[in-house]
Amino acid sequence: MRQPLTEDHSAELAKAFKALGDPVRLRLLSLIASHAGGEACVCDLTDAFDLTGPTISHHLKVLRCCRRRCRCCRRYW
Repeated sequence: MRQPLTEDHSAELAKAFKALGDPVRLRLLSLIASHAGGEACVCDLTDAFDLTGPTISHHLKVLRCCRRRCRCCRRYW
């Protein structure tokens, strides 16, 4: 039987959901996961969006920060 979320775990999950709640970040994660080995060059990602390189870099930074802070994120990417 599963236990209910603790306060700390629910806070971690909320951060992950916030990071993934943006359509650009969700799509970036999907594009990276679909590349061989789960890695992609930023230049491969920018062509898929009508966004500037710095904007893509910002979204990737948000995903990286989430991954470092949240145990739940590290399990999935």
